This record gives sequence, structure tokens and C-alpha cells, in this order.
Amino acid sequence: VAVPRAGPMAAARSGPSLEADEAGRMAEEAAVLERRERERRRETAAAERRERERRRVRWCEAMECGEAEAVVAGEHPEKCVVERDVRRSLWRFAFCREWSDEEREEKRGRLQRVIDACFSSLPDYHYYQGFHDVAEVCLAVANFDESKALTLVKALAQRYFDDATRPDLARVGLALRLVVALVFAVDRPLATWLFGSDSVAREPI
Repeated sequence: VAVPRAGPMAAARSGPSLEADEAGRMAEEAAVLERRERERRRETAAAERRERERRRVRWCEAMECGEAEAVVAGEHPEKCVVERDVRRSLWRFAFCREWSDEEREEKRGRLQRVIDACFSSLPDYHYYQGFHDVAEVCLAVANFDESKALTLVKALAQRYFDDATRPDLARVGLALRLVVALVFAVDRPLATWLFGSDSVAREPI
């Protein structure tokens, strides 16, 4: 039995129909891939938040931090320096680069409040330019919870960076004198060339 052959009109109809089917299939595949990517990003973000919380707990234990406290951003002498530093903050983390301008400004507001709360509550300690780099790490580790970040920032300001946060540079000067003594102990010719005499290294500390 002879099979009737499709005419030109049938062939013309089948071409666009196949193209539409193919386009629909590709759109469905793209939508599936997009959903999977969104889910992967959500899972990655959740895992990063959990890891930051674990890190924060470990940091608090290592630094013997107290409980989270209310953030009261009062006045302190270096507040204008903090404002200038904060304006250029929160760019170095990969997740920060995905923020909108509005999100970044909101997080910078949190950073400003944490730093101001720290140094307004510690009158014997002073902000130094660049300490915002330390504070923003604490804020990120605390998942941008201001009260949790404040406990970390205060502990660092009082214990681990206190040579720079004190009202004067007496401790820094002491450290520099120790460096001179160490250079003389390790490489006397170099130290003599640098400092001229080891009398500086023999001065009482």
C-alpha cells in the first residue's frame, strides 16, 4: 500500500513546531538548573552561617568573653575616624561583593554601632585607624549580630590589641626596644650597621 507523502504545507508546519518544542524543552531545563543553583546557594549560605557561629563560640571560649550585651553606641573621641574607616569597609569577603549598595550600607551601620559601643564603654581604650578591619571580621563571624560581635570586639580591644588601643604608645615603644635587643642577639653586624651601637640594647627595659 502506498503511503501518501506529506505535502509542502505539512513539512512547513512541522518545522516551526519542532523548533517550538525544542525551545520549550530548553527553557524547562534552564528553569531546573536555575532552581538547583538557587538551592545550592541557599545551602552554601546556611553552611557558612553555621560555621561562623561555631567559630564565634570557639573565639568566645578562647578569649573568655562574657555574655552578649546590649549595643549602646555612645560618643568617643575617635568617632569621626571610625566613620571614615567604615565608609570603605565590608568589601574583602566574597559574600560581601554580592550585596546591593543598600545591603552594604545597612551592614556598615551595624559595624559603626559596634565600634562606637565598644570604645564609648571603654574610656581607657582608644580606636586606632584600621581597627575596623578587626571589627568587621568579628561582625561577620557573629553572623552580623551586633550584640554578639560586640563581646568579641571588646575582648580584642582590651587584650590582644591593647598595645595599640591604649591612650599612649608606651607599650609599642617597649616592643620596639625588644626588637633592637633581638636583632643584636641574632645578627650583631647587621644590628651595629642599623643602630650603631649595642648600648641601646643594653638599656634597662
